[in-house]
Amino acid sequence: MREAFGYLRRYQGATFLIHLAPAAQVSYPLRQLLRDIALLQQMGIHTICVIAERGSSVIGPSPLPAGRKPWPAPQSAIAWLKHYCHSYGIAAHEYQYRPNNRERAGLPASINTLNAKKIAQHATDGLVLLSVDHHSHRAAAEGAVMLKAAKLIYLESSDFFLRVAHYFKAHYQPNIYRQALYLPALKLQEIITQAGLASSDLQTLQELHRALEGGVVRGHLLNIRYADTLLAEIFSHQGSGIMIYANRYERIRALREEEIGEVLQFTQPLSRSGILRSRSLQEIISHLNDYVVCETDGTIQGCVALKAKDARYYEVGALAVHPAYQRFGIGRRLIAYCITQAKEYGASYIVAVTYRGADWFNKLGFEKIEPHLLPKEIAQEICERNHPHRREASSIMRLTLAQRP
Repeated sequence: MREAFGYLRRYQGATFLIHLAPAAQVSYPLRQLLRDIALLQQMGIHTICVIAERGSSVIGPSPLPAGRKPWPAPQSAIAWLKHYCHSYGIAAHEYQYRPNNRERAGLPASINTLNAKKIAQHATDGLVLLSVDHHSHRAAAEGAVMLKAAKLIYLESSDFFLRVAHYFKAHYQPNIYRQALYLPALKLQEIITQAGLASSDLQTLQELHRALEGGVVRGHLLNIRYADTLLAEIFSHQGSGIMIYANRYERIRALREEEIGEVLQFTQPLSRSGILRSRSLQEIISHLNDYVVCETDGTIQGCVALKAKDARYYEVGALAVHPAYQRFGIGRRLIAYCITQAKEYGASYIVAVTYRGADWFNKLGFEKIEPHLLPKEIAQEICERNHPHRREASSIMRLTLAQRP
């Protein structure tokens, strides 16, 4: 809930453009997704929904719970969206875009004939419904650029989504957050250039990439098969689909003083449980230059400190990952960053003192050593700062970077 609240606060007042493909309009969870689209508008997110009318635009019958009466007659996606807007007390503004014969022939389509300013005004006080009967993906991409949307979301059929997801995994191996994928716009351009997908799939990806080049920050491909996919993709770091980002999404950077409280929220419980050595606020402030954090989409997910002990030895400490983001490789990325930095500084060794993570460090190339193998001053300092009753339980791990002549 806290995670969702952070995203909600960030996106209130932003514009989302959501495209509903024809093949996605016969899926069982569609009613739930349409309800969520209307809910976004109620949350204060300016939502514009592009409905592709070509192909089947009728929602097939779905099983009703026992005792539930059938809903009213309207069955088109637009009709259902109007129904949900009415239920939430939200205004629904409908526009129709009909391309001319030149565009139907396959020449570049454009929605400039629509009043973008008027659409943007209507999006502030209600859900905008834009029905398109030709080149709907292109119209959605151009509309997202014209309206300066923060997100362009393509709700696609399960077949399309699985084809694209499998291709991405096989040829790019993007970072995987459970079932979700994310990759930069530049990598999407490489995939499009390779032309390893069907032409219809590539056209959709090309329109998405065009929107990102035009200033849209995030593009999303979602599987219509999963009823909760829209809200899970928007309001969680784990996501539920494929996200392509135009700006910096994940980075490791220096910790700022005003962020120490946020870091202490997930490091202090680890200290109380005996996993991490306790560090006070003043101690962190005095060594602030040693700390870096892993930030994803504006949220700090983990931290680590890299401190020089002498010309040859550097120590990593305070390695912690927020419980909500563990098992996603964040700790490994932080250690890899420390290794790269230590090499640049000319270090020969990296040491770490751990209470329960010896096996984990061992998988990263560290080996367990006895204190006498360290320089006397470093070994003494490590022993002095550990509690006497925990010295036997701690393990000193060392990674050899380079042997000096």
